Amino acid sequence: MDWEEWAAAPLGYDAAVLHAYALAEPGAAAMVREVFSDVLDTGEGRLAHLIFCAEIVQAAQRDPLHRRLAPYARAFAHDLLAV
Repeated sequence: MDWEEWAAAPLGYDAAVLHAYALAEPGAAAMVREVFSDVLDTGEGRLAHLIFCAEIVQAAQRDPLHRRLAPYARAFAHDLLAV
């Protein structure tokens, strides 16, 4: 169950958020993926990643943090969809 979105998000949403915010730092992102692989490497974890990557891209027009992360989120979502 996920509480970031008051249990409305797929399992792994919080881990996906943490991982997505770390994408600009490959070492940190790899560590997050390793620690939370049991959740992130599931169907729900991949869905959580896609949802949050879409949220980053959507927010890119509003603030510089998300604007900086948007290319990483797009690339990661593309990789997820290619699997």
